[in-house]
Amino acid sequence: MEYIDNNIVEVVKFINAELSKGRTMIDIENKEFNVNERVITKRLKRKGYTKINNQFVLEEGLEQQNDINNITKVITKNNSIKQKYNNDIKKDKLEELVSLLEPIKEVIREYNKSKTFVEVEPVELKVKNITEVKQKLFKVDIEVLEEWEKFVVDHKQFKVQNLISLALEEFINKYK
Repeated sequence: MEYIDNNIVEVVKFINAELSKGRTMIDIENKEFNVNERVITKRLKRKGYTKINNQFVLEEGLEQQNDINNITKVITKNNSIKQKYNNDIKKDKLEELVSLLEPIKEVIREYNKSKTFVEVEPVELKVKNITEVKQKLFKVDIEVLEEWEKFVVDHKQFKVQNLISLALEEFINKYK
């Protein structure tokens, strides 16, 4: 048999009859159509056919090429954009996507308005020379202490007493 686009219904009937007899699609493609495996399957898929229970069936909503042209018109809407289309996508799904386009754009605009960028410059620790010190004992929250110890390890160039003095002084100035 010869695959002809104009005779697609007869091709599908023939293939379904052969599949009903227990033949494989690969065997039918190789022996009957003289093509490599999956060639006819892909052609039928592009025409809107799906293999269900080992039989090719025309998908609902895709009346071959005419409906595909209507779908592309819905998508492009007077734009000069030319795209390849996928026959597996149903018309109602594409129309839903087109209808959601403006709300999606609005969400993106609102998001862009609400986001703020804060530039953070690296902080330079300016410790002063300590001439006199006094020892105090404090009880500190464990989580704060763990973070403090990590901070001290990251800033080994400073003495711990200088960092504590600086932190206390900054706290006092901030919350007078």
